[in-house]
Amino acid sequence: MLAGGIAVAAFLVLIIFAPIQAFNRPLGILIFLVIFAAGAEILRRRTLREFPAD
Repeated sequence: MLAGGIAVAAFLVLIIFAPIQAFNRPLGILIFLVIFAAGAEILRRRTLREFPAD
């Protein structure tokens, strides 16, 4: 849950500062959101597999 909140906060910072032109367009934001969410989920699953929460 904490990791999800951190990921959302990081994505919002990217949208606010718009380091690349794609963050100024709705389609660019949507594409990056999908990629970012997929990456965060993959990292979460790998971490849980390596460090199971007993």
